[in-house]
Amino acid sequence: MPHLVAKLREDKDAKVQEAVANALGEICAGGELHTPEVLTALCTALTSGEPAVQQSAAVALGHIGRATPAVLAALTGQATNKNMGVRQNVAWALGKVGDDNIATLRQLLQQKDQEEKDAQVQLNAVNAIELHETAKAQQAIGDLLACCKEVSNKNGDGGKKPRTPQEGELLRASVLTLVKLVGPKDQNSAEPLIAVLKDRDQEVRFNAAKALGNIGGVPARAAVPILREMLGNSDKSLRQYAAFALGNLGKYAEDAAGDLVNVLAKNEEEQDVRIMSAVALQRIGPVPGVIKAGPKLLQVLEDTNAPIPVRERVMWALRVHLSSGSNVPGLFPTMTKIMTDNREPRAKMLRYDCAYLLGVFQGAKAPKETLDVLYEFLKDEKIQIYDSTSGKIEGSSGEKKGGNVEVKEKHIGDGRKMAVHGLSSIGSDRILKERPEIADQLRALAAATPFPEMRDAANGLLAKLKK
Repeated sequence: MPHLVAKLREDKDAKVQEAVANALGEICAGGELHTPEVLTALCTALTSGEPAVQQSAAVALGHIGRATPAVLAALTGQATNKNMGVRQNVAWALGKVGDDNIATLRQLLQQKDQEEKDAQVQLNAVNAIELHETAKAQQAIGDLLACCKEVSNKNGDGGKKPRTPQEGELLRASVLTLVKLVGPKDQNSAEPLIAVLKDRDQEVRFNAAKALGNIGGVPARAAVPILREMLGNSDKSLRQYAAFALGNLGKYAEDAAGDLVNVLAKNEEEQDVRIMSAVALQRIGPVPGVIKAGPKLLQVLEDTNAPIPVRERVMWALRVHLSSGSNVPGLFPTMTKIMTDNREPRAKMLRYDCAYLLGVFQGAKAPKETLDVLYEFLKDEKIQIYDSTSGKIEGSSGEKKGGNVEVKEKHIGDGRKMAVHGLSSIGSDRILKERPEIADQLRALAAATPFPEMRDAANGLLAKLKK
């Protein structure tokens, strides 16, 4: 390597220097074999060599991947190089060396100082931005949106400046990166993504819909038709994501309620997709489109062949209707049947939920079995309260069909608070008459629980029972 370093510094032939820079980059790839002398020689070649040598030096520094101050200064200093090839390789290398170089990558993406923008420079900058931590990469959201808007206007329709293949790749990469970066706080960023929904490239349309689903709210309503289309896609991840995104839109996704119910009712559908469809219906809320689908939801709820987790989430979807005062004909009889007939251990949460809802919404008129199940519920220390469903979604590309879907349900606190709530609604007269031992369990619960809200709820019901 000392001989190679000397050649890079001293040889007057640019082709030799180019070959030497490439060799050093391959030998020292990953940074294990590099020396300070190697980095210094490559930085010098990058800042003062011929364009071909500069390009090779930038690639070599990227392969080595060491973000020293000298390396970062050399790469950053060439972000405005007049040679497109140099800027392309600098953008690529900045993604490989890491560190906080978002400002330079944004400069490369904008290319304000260049007579003509180069799509490959921008593409490499976008890919480098995507490699950064989300909090840092979010600084470039505006630039990525501007890039989408500019390229999507060239829709390859035979206009004066139709989209080039490189520009197509740039649009796909920009939208894919935005899926990772945007969220509810980016409501004002939706307009360029809405325009992209009309793009001729299916991958671009799908990822734009995903990004809008992450933003949610009124602007994302435009993504509903595409998300509904995704519910029928052959890729499981796309179907699951579409359901998740529609749930993010809340009431604005009402038009998709029937589609979600149809997915939920398919016995051959993947369990994860069915679960996410039920959660989406819950988050969309008691809109007329979901109320109309009530009978079909009850069929899934009663179906003993359906997976228990699916039936549990259907119960969640129906619960929002009760909370809003909406009537779902046949719901109470169905819940009573489930509560009394489903005795297997794996169905206990389904039984608990039915008992809780019957207690809350039927009060003193709840079936007598409700007290039995709520008493059982009070003694179960493993139940937690469901809080929310969150997800980390990556967009899909040609290489990564459907993207990755990671969905998590958050549970907090002591779930037995639900049992106390249901019992309070039924009333002290029936508790003392039919299940007086509930008072003993409440006292034990109040003394043992570490959750103040649970303790207060138990003591509150005990106070009513003493009156």
